[in-house]
Amino acid sequence: MRAKFDISVNVERSLVRMTMSGSFSSEDIAQFVIARDEVHHMLQCRPNQHLTLVDIREMDIQAQDSGLHSLLHARWPVCRYNEPLIVATQANFRRFMKQSIGF
Repeated sequence: MRAKFDISVNVERSLVRMTMSGSFSSEDIAQFVIARDEVHHMLQCRPNQHLTLVDIREMDIQAQDSGLHSLLHARWPVCRYNEPLIVATQANFRRFMKQSIGF
């Protein structure tokens, strides 16, 4: 399955939502990083005061050497980024949203 991602930002809530699906090549990862950086620069909150949710329920299993695993789990390069919350199941996502930010 071809790689696909969607990134949106809610500036008022300091919330970034990402949905990733398919299998990511190194070119797809590079495009994702560019899009991620553009969206994070829209945030108006102080550094590390936002939340990033990443929904990977539709993502294919990735090769360990693809670089995607280290990208998602590493501390992101600019101080504005904190570590993302990876959501693998719909139940976990709903529970987290209710407990954390009242969605």
